Amino acid sequence: MKKIGLYLKELTDVKERLVTFCENEDFDLIEIKDDKILEEIDLSWIMIITDSPADLLNIQNKKIPLVLIGNKISCEGNMLCYNISQDFTDFCLRGVIDAIYHGGIIETYNTSSKPEYIKKVIKVFNDIANVDKIVYGLTKELVYFLKISEIQKIRIGISEILTNAIEHGNLEISGDDKFKATENGTYQELLKMKMCDEKYKNRYVTMEIEITPEKITVVVEDMGNGFDTSTLNMNPEENLLKLHGRGILITKMYFDDIVYNEKGNKVTLVKNISQC
Repeated sequence: MKKIGLYLKELTDVKERLVTFCENEDFDLIEIKDDKILEEIDLSWIMIITDSPADLLNIQNKKIPLVLIGNKISCEGNMLCYNISQDFTDFCLRGVIDAIYHGGIIETYNTSSKPEYIKKVIKVFNDIANVDKIVYGLTKELVYFLKISEIQKIRIGISEILTNAIEHGNLEISGDDKFKATENGTYQELLKMKMCDEKYKNRYVTMEIEITPEKITVVVEDMGNGFDTSTLNMNPEENLLKLHGRGILITKMYFDDIVYNEKGNKVTLVKNISQC
């Protein structure tokens, strides 16, 4: 279980809210009472929440971010710090954790309002190396609606589908071609060759995400020739360990519905938030 440290000297009234947040989000909240606990910091620690960063200068070499509660405090030394207000909400904290996970920029979350409906449409070029960053940018607002653990699952599913759309759709790399290239250690060369080919290099994937308090809908459409969707096998025992077809199966684990168009180059993913 991921850990969040807590060191408060003055703003002790927020402790109960932080305890509840960590319980709901499945994080282990570790109250820092002495230096011995700081010596145990490892990669399972996400951050330390504090109102007294000057007392924690000895953790600079741990490279763990500090989240400062209050408007009148700032970091000292070379520590990486983020600020949240004393009247923080759950989605404010989720946003901070999400940004730390993905190296993103902390958004300004207004504690007196939250969106009820979000829709985005983007074009994604054939940049497989940055799929995770693209999906993170597309889904940052999910912190308003879901726990971090659920957001991570949804992102995994979207990333798998987007990767398929680029590889098998736009670049027309078949499952057999990918398998052989992976076995021979030449997959990166194959990918680079396809991305530079005049036939494929200007293709892109259109992605649409629609978020409401009830459900999340993601539509992914590539510019390839599609495939025969009747050949899909959703049996986890047969496909989960296979190189080809595994991505769709993983996505099926995290979404309630997966629907392809007749051509097979457009897929709609639906996640019911009420079930999360």
